Amino acid sequence: MERRENIILLGPSGLGKTHLMTALGQKACLNGYTAYFISCLDLLERLQRSRDQGRLKNKLTWFGKPHVLLIDEVGYENLNSEQAALFFQLINTRYERGSIILTSNKTFGKWGEIMADDAVATATLDRLLHHSHVVSLKGDSYRMKDRMKDEEKIKC
Repeated sequence: MERRENIILLGPSGLGKTHLMTALGQKACLNGYTAYFISCLDLLERLQRSRDQGRLKNKLTWFGKPHVLLIDEVGYENLNSEQAALFFQLINTRYERGSIILTSNKTFGKWGEIMADDAVATATLDRLLHHSHVVSLKGDSYRMKDRMKDEEKIKC
């Protein structure tokens, strides 16, 4: 937190990225830091609404206040150019001012597709990755493992 570094958790669905992120956020709170959790789409919806009301700068400042901002599910839905620009503005606002922990199911090479603009994706990743720890998770979905176990029990 003191160094304002980011953590990026990458991997397919069902590997516990959100669980790990919330545990890190809780640990930050237990150590006296402030944390705020939000899904990427909810975040963008709030930024769009604030922009429409002429209050975008205030909302970006507000999202800049927590010591750590936890953004869940980046890349689960593609962004339009307006959303990509807002996401960049948020990352730029927090750059070297506060930590970000985010989860994504997409590799960085696919962020141009997610953001509908390679230039915006590159600028966003440049700031986001500058002071980051990237954790790539691999394996099978915990949800699917549990489902397979349940189906095996039913067959017996």
